[in-house]
Amino acid sequence: MEIYIGKNNEKLGPFGLDEIKQGLEEGRFTAEDLAWYEGCDGWIPLTSIPDLQISLPDIPLPEQAAQAPAPPMAELASRGRRLMAVLVDGVVSLLLAIPGVIVAIGPVFNGSEEPDPLGIVLIGLAMILLTIVQAVLISKRGQSIGKIALGIRIAHSVDGSNPGFLKGFLIRTFVPQIIYQVPLLGFLFLLVDSCFIFSERRQCIHDLMAETVVLKV
Repeated sequence: MEIYIGKNNEKLGPFGLDEIKQGLEEGRFTAEDLAWYEGCDGWIPLTSIPDLQISLPDIPLPEQAAQAPAPPMAELASRGRRLMAVLVDGVVSLLLAIPGVIVAIGPVFNGSEEPDPLGIVLIGLAMILLTIVQAVLISKRGQSIGKIALGIRIAHSVDGSNPGFLKGFLIRTFVPQIIYQVPLLGFLFLLVDSCFIFSERRQCIHDLMAETVVLKV
């Protein structure tokens, strides 16, 4: 049995029963601490774990477990899946832009030196529509179109919850896109941001900004 300990609003573990018994004897764990293991309905007092036989001091247990850390999150999404999700989102953008591109360059093939303004408008409208759709999906589900296709999602780095519009879309997605448009700075940010995916929790800079991770669904 792998058991996680909730102590001072932090999640520790997993531990085996023997490790917990030793921790209790050494004073590293107390009866005030909470525990969670697979199959357990939420966090429970440490003293309620089955098969944990040890004499504990008479310490009052916490009345509420509302502030206990969340159960362990799902597995981190692989770097390959995250890359494929980005590529899928890019392909969707290109497909939506194709009608506008065709309209825009049509006059060029007829000898005109200027593209059709209507085509530029169509491209802009397509990108606005895609941005709205992605914003709704990320805010509600923590997933862009590409992430839905690859079975991964954006989650809060602490408890695995949906980060919502502010962190999931605005800070994590929209702000970096603005930075990318800045000459030189945008390229440097993209380069460093991409390298951060090789960190232990695979958090790029935009993940650190928004306090998010990417998990398997």
